[in-house]
Amino acid sequence: MRPSDSAISASRCRTGFLLRRLRGATAALALLAAAGPAVATATTPSDPAPVPLGASPARLPPPEARAPTIALVLDDLGHEVASLRRIARWPIPFTAAFLPYVPEAAERVALLRAAGKEIFLHMPMQAESAGVDPGPLALRIDQEAPAIRDRLEMALARVPGSSGVSNHMGSLFTRFASAMEPVIAWAAERGLVFLDSRTTPGSVGEALAATANLPHAARDVFLDHRDEPSAIRAQLVRVERLARRNGNAIAIGHPRPATLAALEEWIPEAQARGIRFATAGEVARRRSCEARVHIAAAAPRVSGCRSRN
Repeated sequence: MRPSDSAISASRCRTGFLLRRLRGATAALALLAAAGPAVATATTPSDPAPVPLGASPARLPPPEARAPTIALVLDDLGHEVASLRRIARWPIPFTAAFLPYVPEAAERVALLRAAGKEIFLHMPMQAESAGVDPGPLALRIDQEAPAIRDRLEMALARVPGSSGVSNHMGSLFTRFASAMEPVIAWAAERGLVFLDSRTTPGSVGEALAATANLPHAARDVFLDHRDEPSAIRAQLVRVERLARRNGNAIAIGHPRPATLAALEEWIPEAQARGIRFATAGEVARRRSCEARVHIAAAAPRVSGCRSRN
């Protein structure tokens, strides 16, 4: 039986429609293939939310940087050359925080710089107790902003190559915004990272640094508040647990015999368990970048950032 003209016309119409749909699907597949894996991963639910239109894209850390990461910071450096030579041989990145008033500070800083270690200025600041002396060049809450900046400049000149600044003591000074604002403004002008040693829970350093868009972080664990091997090992267990839970952690210790011995035993063990070591500057930039990406996702006018992992 021969189909009618109307049936033939309807069949041709359906065929044309299907061909057009097929060509459209083929073109879409070609565009996806040309865009590469970035398009496929852009809609993966586990990925961070995209930065809104108009914000700069943030670079996420490479896969190896997403391993549990620990930044070790050794504070109060410079008093003893033997300990500097010892830690200069450590085959991991870490942050060396130098006091600006130690003898021959620049020459001693050079030992760690030559070994490729990150250098921070460990700036003396006023403590809560009047009987505790932070040392020469200390910043105090009764100083005006110009005097604070002058002391920071003098201190920085004694610790050349510093890429960041942290507080030595400062349980009183870091609680006052009027005192800390000149410090944060100066660090931003100098392009430095700010690390809050968190000698007091009332510190305003991190909040001010965030407002100034300054890369910053705070200490998570003090390793050797108790200078005993068992206590130090317990703190190392704690910092490793924090790194696995949060992605990274910052631990501060001092160049004491018990601390150095514990670290030299623990570092290869931690590496064997998959821990990655980084500098405090890297972790600070990473934390600041991640925080700004989350803010940008909620506020389209906030720019993204580029981490330096």
